[in-house]
Amino acid sequence: MTPISPESSIGAALERVLTRFVVVAITAVVPPSFAVTTDEVVMSVDHGVTTFTVESPRPLASAARELVSRYGLVISYEDPAYAYGEDLQDVTRHVAKGAVRFIPGTVIVPKGGKLAVRVESTDAAVILERLVQAQSKSGSGGRFRIEQTGDAIHIIPVANMARDGTWVAVSSILDVPISLPTEDRTDYQLIDEICSAISAASNVRVAQFSWLQNGIFNPDQGPPRFRFGAKNEAARNVLMRALTAIAARRQKMTWSLLYDTSPGTGPYILNIVPVPTKDVIPAPVATPRPSSPSTAPEYHGTGIR
Repeated sequence: MTPISPESSIGAALERVLTRFVVVAITAVVPPSFAVTTDEVVMSVDHGVTTFTVESPRPLASAARELVSRYGLVISYEDPAYAYGEDLQDVTRHVAKGAVRFIPGTVIVPKGGKLAVRVESTDAAVILERLVQAQSKSGSGGRFRIEQTGDAIHIIPVANMARDGTWVAVSSILDVPISLPTEDRTDYQLIDEICSAISAASNVRVAQFSWLQNGIFNPDQGPPRFRFGAKNEAARNVLMRALTAIAARRQKMTWSLLYDTSPGTGPYILNIVPVPTKDVIPAPVATPRPSSPSTAPEYHGTGIR
């Protein structure tokens, strides 16, 4: 599968998605799903006070994407397993915008909502903690916690609404322990085997969606290979170690683990996306700025069924 470039515009991304739908429809295969929805993120800083507003089907994922783009930090996001009907919405017509005939199914995404916080800090972890608290108070869309490991920040689900609308405690599938034999693998193979190991350990299928297979390498040597192994180690730690090793040959990367009910795909899709290189991290601007789809990494993996 050819991933959509992080530099692509939403219009170009939609064109590629629709093209893929047409091809898939001809071959009569159910396609993987792609989230192509409009997010609005506005962040401003005034005298050390950050005002952050986000409205999105996945507000915390969009907030993470904005902070990754601004600060060049590794911030990962993990979806809960959405089950409650009121947490979901049908956006088929919104996504297609007149091209519904190209969508061989219904596009379902989380309903999400709007979060707004005012924080006396410019620290990304502090901002995210306040957003997580606001999400918990919203009463829908899942509850989360923040975990920080070194310079990396993880947004992890801890509760979700069951089908009957009652709150239940949940754990992330990246908490499961996995093992990998120590072998030489390409970066794409390594992430793919991590996904397979998570699937086997959790009995929940995890599929990879990344741009790793499109890397530039010496044609005489082939793609770089990484010697890597794991033994009964939490999947999140394994994934972090793998991306750290790969970053030494490529660039810093992070992930978004999105829940997807599409047949033959998920139900989870692991997006591996690059973190923008920031030689000198600029201070946040003092005026609101909508997040730009042309510079922020794109995430895929919700909705067609």
